[in-house]
Amino acid sequence: MACYNEIVFKEAAEVIKIERPGAGDEARRRGPFMGDIPYPERSGLFLYLNTNKKGITLDVKIPTGKGIFRGLVEWADILVEDNSPKEMKELGLDYETLKGINPQLIVTSITPFGQTGPYSEYKAYNLNLSHGAGGGYLTPGFSPNLGREPLKARGLMDDFFCGLSAAVATLGALYARWAIGVGQHVDVSKQEALINIDRGELLQYPYYRMIPTRAGAFGGSSSRRCKDGYVELMAVEDRQWQAFVELLGNPEWTRITDFAQVWAGPYITLLLGFMGAEVIKIESMKRLDQSRTYSLTLRRFFSGDRSIPYL
Repeated sequence: MACYNEIVFKEAAEVIKIERPGAGDEARRRGPFMGDIPYPERSGLFLYLNTNKKGITLDVKIPTGKGIFRGLVEWADILVEDNSPKEMKELGLDYETLKGINPQLIVTSITPFGQTGPYSEYKAYNLNLSHGAGGGYLTPGFSPNLGREPLKARGLMDDFFCGLSAAVATLGALYARWAIGVGQHVDVSKQEALINIDRGELLQYPYYRMIPTRAGAFGGSSSRRCKDGYVELMAVEDRQWQAFVELLGNPEWTRITDFAQVWAGPYITLLLGFMGAEVIKIESMKRLDQSRTYSLTLRRFFSGDRSIPYL
């Protein structure tokens, strides 16, 4: 939930973070810690995610705490919470109750599987959701070993992506409120948000009857061997491709008309390994990074023949 607020309201709004008395936010117990000394006020993760926020501890299970919370609801434009639907209803803090206090309030509920459905009351953590959304099945991308165990994304990337999805959805609700004058309930399922990362892979079966694997994730990046190690390459914008072409010395094959037309679409259809990937040194990628080209994915060029599967 803190990921959401960090993305949207770092400098644009007054944010009051509510923590449970005693334990506080779980991020306080995660490193890195200042001076390598674990302490609730020294967590680099917590400090990063909660810059410029005000904070209070509040027990909404007792009358005094619930009264203070209701007062904040009257004042607030947006409430972001990550409790189970059952818990919020038992506390008398579900959306139907809160909108009676403040009809313009936007409530964004971020839960593992959403507000409705058979899994709405299930608990889940980063590891569960990474695999529950299919990302683990496709990770690591372009791996030659299809039999190895699945891997989740590094660190807390999945949590941050869910926060980003919630932020965008909430801003949409805010724009709607300016138009119609009332708030609404934004239901964010972390699983559904993470499935969106692999939307390219999901479309392969209905369109091409292809089942993607980690050997060649559609839309994913690819690791290529270089003289001094490996590099991960992916570009999704034309400026990134142009910077990469300049790094290669503007080879003639990049000016082929058919290639340029294919690149004008969202995907590159050339496999870098066939065009001299072995000559790129990782140290050269520093220059690529300075030109704001962070990665590049290249695929096989099939001249429009969709019957040939991706690698």
